[in-house]
Amino acid sequence: MDTMNVRGTKVEVHTTIDHNFAATWNNNYYSSPTWDGLRKKLLVASKNLKIEVPFFEVRNAAAGVATGIHTNSGNILVRWANGKTDQLSSWRGANERLRCLSDEEVAEFVSLKAAVVTAEKAFKKFRDDRAIDLKQVVLDAIKALEATATETD
Repeated sequence: MDTMNVRGTKVEVHTTIDHNFAATWNNNYYSSPTWDGLRKKLLVASKNLKIEVPFFEVRNAAAGVATGIHTNSGNILVRWANGKTDQLSSWRGANERLRCLSDEEVAEFVSLKAAVVTAEKAFKKFRDDRAIDLKQVVLDAIKALEATATETD
């Protein structure tokens, strides 16, 4: 397997069974009967294509725009509403990304999230108020039983 330098990125090139040169760029497959032909296809594919896919991320409660896929890592390139840029894992947190939300949906999201936080706090208080150290309670019960057993012997 050979490598080709495309705009500063090394791309692995292999020869197909029908003697074409082939490579993958941004999860797309390209092939050509000539090395130069493949290089031209990859140069066209690697030009800065302007895409903007609006989305809403649950974890940060923030709107953003996906602008592409990182060539080497496969991470999603993102520009947040505040102008900062970032990379998001394409596999971690996928269910935390929603389509772009309307203002009404954002308000509903904020309200539901606040209800979840309140419910989690109430549950934690309920649980903590009733929590026991079960091992210690069992040891205390054994000790009490042993004490009464020796008193009656």
